[in-house]
Amino acid sequence: MQDRLDDYIRMGVKKHIWLIDPVSRHAYIATSNGFQQPIGRRVTVPGTDISISLAEVFTEFDEMMSQP
Repeated sequence: MQDRLDDYIRMGVKKHIWLIDPVSRHAYIATSNGFQQPIGRRVTVPGTDISISLAEVFTEFDEMMSQP
């Protein structure tokens, strides 16, 4: 995982790299300074309308996994 994050950082993505683990139900925001967990149950891009609900992401994942 770290190699992939390093690739994004080398490509110029410095902020707002989100890692969402549907199994453990954890989310992280990755930057060149390391990992942070988001505050609350939403992941956002500050200063924009971009925001996702982690509960909705995990619900959709569960629905996808329950389909034959």
